[in-house]
Amino acid sequence: MTNAGTLKSKKLIYAAIPVWGKSNSDLNSTYLVRAVLQSLVKGSNLHCGSLGMPALGCGTFGFPIKDSCEAIMKGINSFIGLGCGSMLTIHLTESDPKTVEGFKSALESLQCSRTNDHNEIYFVNVFICIMPVIGRVSVILKKADITQENVDVIVNSSNQNLDLNTGVSGDILKAAGQSVVDECNQPGDGVVMTKPGNLAAKHIIHMVGQTKSKDIISSMLKVFKMCEDHKIQSVSFPALGTGVGKLCAVDVGNAMVTAVEEHIKMTKTTSLKDVHIVIFQTTMFQDFRKSLKKCKKKTPTVKKTDIYSIVIAAKISASQGGSVAPTQQPSMCLAGACRDVSFPKVEVEVLGCCSSDLANVKKLVDDLVTKEWKLHQISSPYLALLLPSEKQAIVALSRSLQVCVSVSAPDKATVSGKEADVLTMVLQIEKDLQKAKERATRQEEEKRLWKTVRWEVCDREAWAELDPSVSIDLEHALHKKEQLISYTLQNQTYTVNLDKLERTDRNGTIARIKRTLKAEPPPKWDRMDNKTLDIVDLSPTSEQYKKVQANFLQTSKDPTTIQRIQSKDQWQRYALQKQVLDEKYPHNKNEMDLYHGTTAEICRKVNSNGFNRSFCGRNATLYGNGTYFAKQSWYSCNDKYSNPDAQGLKYMYQARVLVGKPCLGTPGMVEPAPLDPNNPYSGLHDCAVNNVQNPFIYVVFSDAGAYPDYLISYKASL
Repeated sequence: MTNAGTLKSKKLIYAAIPVWGKSNSDLNSTYLVRAVLQSLVKGSNLHCGSLGMPALGCGTFGFPIKDSCEAIMKGINSFIGLGCGSMLTIHLTESDPKTVEGFKSALESLQCSRTNDHNEIYFVNVFICIMPVIGRVSVILKKADITQENVDVIVNSSNQNLDLNTGVSGDILKAAGQSVVDECNQPGDGVVMTKPGNLAAKHIIHMVGQTKSKDIISSMLKVFKMCEDHKIQSVSFPALGTGVGKLCAVDVGNAMVTAVEEHIKMTKTTSLKDVHIVIFQTTMFQDFRKSLKKCKKKTPTVKKTDIYSIVIAAKISASQGGSVAPTQQPSMCLAGACRDVSFPKVEVEVLGCCSSDLANVKKLVDDLVTKEWKLHQISSPYLALLLPSEKQAIVALSRSLQVCVSVSAPDKATVSGKEADVLTMVLQIEKDLQKAKERATRQEEEKRLWKTVRWEVCDREAWAELDPSVSIDLEHALHKKEQLISYTLQNQTYTVNLDKLERTDRNGTIARIKRTLKAEPPPKWDRMDNKTLDIVDLSPTSEQYKKVQANFLQTSKDPTTIQRIQSKDQWQRYALQKQVLDEKYPHNKNEMDLYHGTTAEICRKVNSNGFNRSFCGRNATLYGNGTYFAKQSWYSCNDKYSNPDAQGLKYMYQARVLVGKPCLGTPGMVEPAPLDPNNPYSGLHDCAVNNVQNPFIYVVFSDAGAYPDYLISYKASL
C-alpha cells in the first residue's frame, strides 16, 4: 500500500494475483479470494468509507469472468464476516462493457443473499445496482439510512414551509437538530441550503416536495444548480414523491435519472461526480432497482471508453431480538455442517415365543436408551460469532462422539445423545462461546477506545496511526505502568518503551511514538472545522436553550443569555477521564449536571482553559481545596460566588461533573479520601461532598473532572 500520488483516492493498494492456467484452477481462485480479502482489510484498517477495484483476474491474467466474479464475492463475504465495519461501499469498476455484462450475469446467478431454506439468516444484506455513468456522473442506488450518508449534500424533500416533521424529512430534521430547523426559515425559490447540524454531510439542501414527475425533474435541476454554485461533488437524494406524493417507484426512477441527464446536457463542466438515491425500505429498493434497469435499456449504446460501475453496499446488522450485533460472519454454515454429520445405525432383532415377551424386551431397551439419552439447550448471541476453526472442531467432535448438534437459529442450538458425551460436547461449545464473547468484548473496547485515544508512530517524518488492536494493548500497558511491551503485526515484531515513547523493530530501527486524545464531541455541537474553541449563543427558541432555562428557573431568575462552550481540548481531557470512571463503575451514575457561580473575569479563563483549582480559597474551602459545584442554581447565585459586573450581569456555569463515588469533604483536603484507609493501593474516591447521604455541594480535585457545558448570564436582583 502506498500514497495515491496524483490520483484522487487517498491510498493505493497493490495486490499480487496469479495467471490463470499456470497452476490448479482452485488454487488460483483461492489466491484471488485472499488478495480481495486482504485489500479490503487494509482499506478497513484505514477507516475508508469506500474502496474501488477492477475486475481482478480478467484480461491479462486470463481468469474467466465467472471465476473472477465468484472469487471477488467470496473475498467480500469473508471480509463482511470479519466484522471490520458497519458500512463499506465497494466499487467494482471496469471499462470493458462485455466484462461488465459478464459480471452482471454472474452476480445475479450467485444471488448474494445469506438466507437458506432453513431460515438461517447471517445478518448480511448485499444489494447490487449496476448503472452506467451519465456523462461522468455516477448514479448509485443504495439501501441505507440517508441520515448516515457521508456526502457533501443530503437533500431533504419537505413541505412549503420546509418544516415537515414526518417521514424521511422528519428523520433528517430530527437527526440534524433544532439549529437546522431554525435555519430553514429563510427566503428561497423552493430550495434552501443550511448547515448539516449533527449530520456527517457538509450541507443539507431543503426542497419543496413534488407530486408530479415533471415537477420532480424541475426541483432536482434547482438542487443541481445550487450544487454547482457551491462546487458540490456528491449529493444524496431520498426517493422523491413516494411518500406524501404517492408516486410509484417506476415513475420516480425515470424522473430522477432524466433530471441527471438534463443537468449534464445543460452544464458544460460539472463539479458533480456522484448522485446517490438512498432508500431504506427493502421493497421500495427492489422496485427502484427494477425501474432503473428499465431506464438503462432506454439509454443509447455506450462506447467502449464509457465507464461502468458495479456498486455493492454491504451492511452488517443485528439479529431480530439478539442483544449483540455479530462481528464475525461465518464462512461455513454450522447448521448445515452439523446436519450433514451421519451416525451409524444399529438394528436389533429380537426373537421370542410370544408378543408380550417381545413388548417387555422393547420396553427395557427403550428405558435403557431413555436413561442414557440427554438433551441440552444452548442459547447465546455469540453462537453466530464462532470462528470457522471452532465450528469445524464442533463438527468433528460431534462426529467422533456420535452426538447430534442441531442449530435452529443463529443464537440457539440443541445437543443430544449419550449423557456423558453430551456433557463433553456442551463444555467444548461453552468454551468456544466464551472465546467468542471475549473477542466481541475486545472489539467493542477497541472501538470505544478508538473514539478517545489514538497511538501513533513517526513514519518517515509523518505520524501514522497504529492499528486499534495495538493501541488498546499500549493503553492497557500504560495504565498498568509497564515500561516495555511487545507486539507482532504483519509478521514484524516490535518492542515499545513507554517511558521513552520509542518503538524498536527486530532490526534495531527506532521510531518515536505518541499518544493522542481523540474524543468525539457531543452530537449537539456545531461543526468547528479547524477551531479549538467556539462559544455559541443559543437561540431562545431552540430546544437546548429551553432545557437549560427550565432547569435554571426551578430555583433562580430568568437568564439573559445562554452560551454553549465548545472546547475541543477540554472535552478530550474530560471525555477520557469519564471513560476511565465508567469502566471503573459501569453501573454507577458517574456524571451530574451541577452549577458553579463565578465572575466575568474568571469566565474568560474557564472558557479557554477549564476549571482551575488554583482559584479555590477565593470564597471558601470548608470541604477541601478544590473547585466547588452546587446541586441547585440558587446557591451559586449568591454574590459571594457570582459577583455582578459593571452592567449588573452575573455569571454561572451549568457544568458536567464527574462525581463517581464521593467522600465527606474536610477543611484543607487536597485530594479525595482513600476508598479503603487500611489499603494504600485501593485508590481514591472521586470527589468530596458536604453530606455523603444527601449531598448538595460537590468538590472536584481534578481539573479534567468537570466540563463547562453552558455559560448562563442573568441580571442581579434589585
